[in-house]
Amino acid sequence: MTDLDKILAIVSKHYQQWEQNPTRMENGYEYESTFATMTQEMEKEMLEVSLGELPKSRNDKKKPLQDLEA
Repeated sequence: MTDLDKILAIVSKHYQQWEQNPTRMENGYEYESTFATMTQEMEKEMLEVSLGELPKSRNDKKKPLQDLEA
């Protein structure tokens, strides 16, 4: 599965959940508030997918540079 496929799945999942939320149609404030919350959660997940696997240790990110110097 490519990053684009993962991002499309995230967008689809969050939008469908938001669409099924009954409180979003109570008034304009709820509509905008629930939409903003949905987009913030979606953006966070999309950023995580775009970054890929992050090293557990802050020193691990330096190892590839050391390999190039040798």
